[in-house]
Amino acid sequence: MSLKDVKHDVVDVLEAADVGSTSSTPPTLYRGPFPATAPDAMVAVVELSDPGEDEEHLGGAGRMTLVHELTIQVRGPKHQFLPAEEKAVAAWEVLREVTPAGYTWWRPTGKPVNLGQDASGRWQFSFTLRVEYRATTGPGTVTPDG
Repeated sequence: MSLKDVKHDVVDVLEAADVGSTSSTPPTLYRGPFPATAPDAMVAVVELSDPGEDEEHLGGAGRMTLVHELTIQVRGPKHQFLPAEEKAVAAWEVLREVTPAGYTWWRPTGKPVNLGQDASGRWQFSFTLRVEYRATTGPGTVTPDG
């Protein structure tokens, strides 16, 4: 069960901070896995948790906390370490400093990790973002709070 479009919210925060763009040609910010045609320098937001298993019931009192884990993948230009690292740190910092309305928890669970270069010489970084939000349940309904 997924009530919020969490990837969309994460991408909106990153785009507002100029970490990437979904409207540039080609895009440099992706909701979900990036296509093979993605430019060298890009950011992708990929959900790790199975939306069918993202709920954690609290107390059975008609309220629940929904939990999502996402990975933020950052890739830089060929053979250029520093721009890739700087973009990964920028994404991490903005996601650490901003909690959108309606979320009770919104934090990276670690710092960006250097994954090395891919086969084309592009440096890659990744980190995980954990977000939570509350919802109220009723007979046949679940409604996000806030």
